[in-house]
Amino acid sequence: MYQLILPWKVCANCHQPYQNGPAVDMANEFISYVNDTHPDDQGLLVAALKLKLGALGEYIYRQNMSGNSR
Repeated sequence: MYQLILPWKVCANCHQPYQNGPAVDMANEFISYVNDTHPDDQGLLVAALKLKLGALGEYIYRQNMSGNSR
């Protein structure tokens, strides 16, 4: 399953994890992909939702940290 998740989490060109808005966008696309191509795979859907939750959490954290430094 990790090999299926990796392209939605890490850039294929620079091998860096997606961050901020792009990470959330990729997580949303991954959820759509899972719903379209693997609609009965609940484990994969949970993995996609966890990816989105992590991306949102990191995005909110970064927004709060940048707001506190001003």
